[in-house]
Amino acid sequence: MLEEKHPIQQVLVPLSLSMIVLYVLRGLTVADPDLWGYMTFGRLFWDSRTFPYQDIFTYLPTHDRWIYHEWLTGVVLYPIYKFTGGFGLIVLRDLLALATLGFLYLAARIRKSSRTSALLWLFLVSPFLKIGFGMVLRAQTFTYLFTAITVYLLERSRQKGQWFLLLILVPIQIVWCNLHGGFLAGLGIIAIYIVGEAFSRRTWWPYLLVFLLSALATLINPYGIDYWTYLFHAITLPRSEITEWASIFTGYVRHIIPLGYIIWYASLGLLLLTLLVWARWREISPVLLLSGTFLLGVQHMRHQVFFLMLVAVYIPEQFQRRYIERLQTQFVNVWIWLKEKVPVAFVGSRRMTTFFIAIVIFLFCVFLGASSSSFMIPSREQGLIVYYPTGALEYIKRNYSSGNILTEFVWGEYLIWNLGPHMKVGLDGRYETVYQDHVANEYFDYISGKKNGFLDSYAHDLLLFTPESPPVASLRRSPDWNVAYEDKDSMLFMKVRR
Repeated sequence: MLEEKHPIQQVLVPLSLSMIVLYVLRGLTVADPDLWGYMTFGRLFWDSRTFPYQDIFTYLPTHDRWIYHEWLTGVVLYPIYKFTGGFGLIVLRDLLALATLGFLYLAARIRKSSRTSALLWLFLVSPFLKIGFGMVLRAQTFTYLFTAITVYLLERSRQKGQWFLLLILVPIQIVWCNLHGGFLAGLGIIAIYIVGEAFSRRTWWPYLLVFLLSALATLINPYGIDYWTYLFHAITLPRSEITEWASIFTGYVRHIIPLGYIIWYASLGLLLLTLLVWARWREISPVLLLSGTFLLGVQHMRHQVFFLMLVAVYIPEQFQRRYIERLQTQFVNVWIWLKEKVPVAFVGSRRMTTFFIAIVIFLFCVFLGASSSSFMIPSREQGLIVYYPTGALEYIKRNYSSGNILTEFVWGEYLIWNLGPHMKVGLDGRYETVYQDHVANEYFDYISGKKNGFLDSYAHDLLLFTPESPPVASLRRSPDWNVAYEDKDSMLFMKVRR
């Protein structure tokens, strides 16, 4: 049978997972705007040898305490970049993606999915890699990996009764909560298992115990209980100005996602509904998780990754029962025929197994370095959604040693990495972790073209916007501002001194 544990078949699994990552992520090496913020914190942490509780990179009013939920990400990434450059970050991103696929595959296999079905569904939902891992490098990538590990441990405990494995989730939560605020997803998944298993009249108390221990473990952070106070505030922010927090329909209207993607996403939701109604799938915990994350993905594009990951875990076994097993019988005869035609000594030899392992290692190494030796700092001419004002940056470095610069939201962290702290920036992607709410609201109103007193309320020395930015037209006419630099990517305005 195809499920026979033949050495060659086992080698084909990591090969298949590697090729999926290669297929999706090859060539995606654009530096994420938040990466610069992470590394700026990491540089400050390692250079000062003290923990930074106060922001030193902006001139706008800030919170009394800088609670940066991604602090450990910066502490980890900065040394990697310092000693290996962009290549090291690309390798880390790709390894995190591969590990995430690996744990999703293992979770699907624990649920008695065949190799064929598990790998097929990982390929079908592989666009989640482009959404979650396509940029270099986001703190969310750690959240996706830990989500996959959490689901694997929950399912292994659930299927095999190995409850002691759940205790691994406690130290995972300690690391996770310091890398990214997405650790709430892990606690949410455990909570759903508590509810689902209780209603299913299955063993549920181990999930409750590990939930309580994991929640307490998140207090092991530099901010203590204030971290949770910040989180409760952060999750209630509307974030309508940030693209990835928009709904799937808003994403289509703004030409961020194509209609074909929406149809594909909706088809997965329809498949889930079909399994519930036609196939009478009655596993409460998986159904609650899939239904909840599907709706969250409709509401916020960034949450679609969680739904697609969970599809790769829970759907293969259900789909296999009704479709894959019928196809497998057709391939069994082919497999038997091949074993008859190919010499057994050759197929089962260590030499053949070593050959396949060598191919896996070679292809994966090629995959790691195929895209680029460093990440990309794109210009506007390359036609990408994210690009950086490299020309304006060089002009500022040559002509200014200090000052306050107001800029586009997605450029702020890039500027504090290259210019801070001597030149201070307002506002940037660290957003609610640094800036007071009323300041952020005033900024977004101004940057969207609404007239307010934001320009006159703070001591701006330079303004750096895209040529199409709403404030640019009025700034061109203003006697208080002169154009200091201009190219296709950006426009730099200098305040007129009187």
